[in-house]
Amino acid sequence: MIKKTIASSIKTLLSNPKLIRIAFLTTFWHTVYRLYLIIYFLNTLLISRYESWVQFSDAIFYIFNKIQEFDIIGLIIGFIIVIVIGNFLIYPIGEASIVYYIQNQGKKMASAITKGIKKFFLMFEYNGLWFAFWLYTITTITLRLLMMGILDNIILKIIIIFWFIIVLFATFFRPYTKYYILIKDLKVFDAIKKSMYLTMQNPGLTIKGVLFEMLLFVRFIINALIVVGIPTALIYLAVFFNIIDNARVEQIIWIVAGLMLLLVAYINAILESFFNLYRYKIFEKAQENE
Repeated sequence: MIKKTIASSIKTLLSNPKLIRIAFLTTFWHTVYRLYLIIYFLNTLLISRYESWVQFSDAIFYIFNKIQEFDIIGLIIGFIIVIVIGNFLIYPIGEASIVYYIQNQGKKMASAITKGIKKFFLMFEYNGLWFAFWLYTITTITLRLLMMGILDNIILKIIIIFWFIIVLFATFFRPYTKYYILIKDLKVFDAIKKSMYLTMQNPGLTIKGVLFEMLLFVRFIINALIVVGIPTALIYLAVFFNIIDNARVEQIIWIVAGLMLLLVAYINAILESFFNLYRYKIFEKAQENE
């Protein structure tokens, strides 16, 4: 059944390029936020494992020097504000818009986005509620505790382990929540209850669906690391050969970094579209067995 669902999702995605466009437009800044977290995770692990001489320090110092050189701190602050708006305000609209377009394939993108805007507050509440139960959140806090050198505390370890178990259970029980909110017009907590009930009615189907989704998520992280690694490697090489101040070299680095960002954002849009198609079809299958 899962193989058929995957094949059907791929076929639907290939025949609906507008779905990818909606995802790209509404998830771009969410992708930038994810990239930041991935860089933070990797840099923290490298510092804790290999000390300060193996990390992203050269690349980070280069970027900071450029900020000071061109006095673009205001621009950077504006960029951060845009990321926050894009991740926490536009992304919930994007999630709803994608689902509505899947439900009404062939209609205009504007219609799906308009419907998505109307569901903003519910989706914002949903994402805010689940923020504490995302792997991103627990990973960030765990790494921060590791950097502070207090993760050896037995009480903190017990809390982190207990929290991780809760996150796993939440991941397992919440996959249908969004569709109850958007398709069945339920409130967030009512949708969570329905999702938990549907999960218990279809444990095998849900487990297979969640595991496959995790595999694709790992694929995104690998792609993101490659995309981040290429411009970082260019900066390292430029520093090593002492050509970082060459105008042509700088242009190449910034152009490559921009192209890599667009590439990973487009890849993420494809995965986001596929995830939603796949989850929606799993949701329909689970409802048939209800």
